[in-house]
Amino acid sequence: SCVVLCETILPMRGLGFIRILYLLPIGFNYYLIHKYWQDIVESEKQLKTFCWANTQCHCCSVNHLDGQGNQLMCDKAILSECIQKWFGSIEDFDDLVRRDVRKAFAEQVMRVPFGYLWLVGAGSWMWWF
Repeated sequence: SCVVLCETILPMRGLGFIRILYLLPIGFNYYLIHKYWQDIVESEKQLKTFCWANTQCHCCSVNHLDGQGNQLMCDKAILSECIQKWFGSIEDFDDLVRRDVRKAFAEQVMRVPFGYLWLVGAGSWMWWF
C-alpha cells in the first residue's frame, strides 16, 4: 500500500537510496508489530497454563536469605494464604486466571492493539518524503 504509493511517486532512476530510506522504517515497524504479537501470543499461552504452584518468588530464589544472611519470610507462603482466603482455594484461583484473566487480557490487547496516537507516530516518517 504505502510501498506502492512511494514507488509510483519516485522517479525510476537515480533515487535508489531514497527507496532504502523509506523501506527501513517499514521494516522496523514490521519488526515492532511482529514482536508485539509474539509477546501477546506468549502471554496468552502463559495465562492458559497458569499454575500457582509453578510461580517463583524472589525470596525463594535466594534461599530465604537477604544480603547480610538474615532469614526472609516466604512471600509465596503469605500470598498462598491470602489467595486461599480471597478465592477459596489455590485451584479456584488458578481456574480464575486461566479463564477470566486470560479472557480480559485477550479483549484488551486484541480490541485495539495500537492506539491512534501510536499509529500516527509510527506512520509519521512517510510525511518526510
